[in-house]
Amino acid sequence: MGVGRGRTKGGRAGGSAGFRPGGPGTGWSGAADRTIIAAMSTTDTIQFQATPEFRKQLEAAMGLLKVDRDLIRRYLNDGFSGGEKKRMEILQLALLKPKFAILDETDSGLDSDAVRVVSEGLAKLSGEHMGTLIITHHERLLEYNVPQYTHVMLAGRIVETGDAALAHELHEQGYAGVRERHPQAAAEEEAVKQQEETAAV
Repeated sequence: MGVGRGRTKGGRAGGSAGFRPGGPGTGWSGAADRTIIAAMSTTDTIQFQATPEFRKQLEAAMGLLKVDRDLIRRYLNDGFSGGEKKRMEILQLALLKPKFAILDETDSGLDSDAVRVVSEGLAKLSGEHMGTLIITHHERLLEYNVPQYTHVMLAGRIVETGDAALAHELHEQGYAGVRERHPQAAAEEEAVKQQEETAAV
């Protein structure tokens, strides 16, 4: 499901999918800087980018997302829990400031508190300057990120589009109703599943 919401047209995603289109975006810096963020520890990045402007951006983002300052003194994801890794991913998102972000199963492996923190962080970042597509099979992220559009995929294609009510229906009733309404796509999905199982034997 994928769901999203937007300033004009769009949505956020959920085992279904959607997007939230943003307005004019402002990139944080060039590709080299993005590589530094991904490849180096956060502490090394601060030392490399030791400018008042960057430090100000980092501290503001950490305050907004409630990220523990101790995390930036450690190598990126080294010994981090699942929740800490997700917090740092959202922090990087805040610093990179993409025009559009695709988040696939962001709530996977997180406990309720971590899901809440990540969800609130996404809600604060998404807006007219950043579109968001959330791909999920659960509704937890959508409690704080209410989608304007929900798209349901079956057999590799979108078979239904709706609003937040469709995401809620999927959470409450599962995909049985979708398969009943789209028997051909459901049959194609089942055929592919059987082929994969046969190949795995």
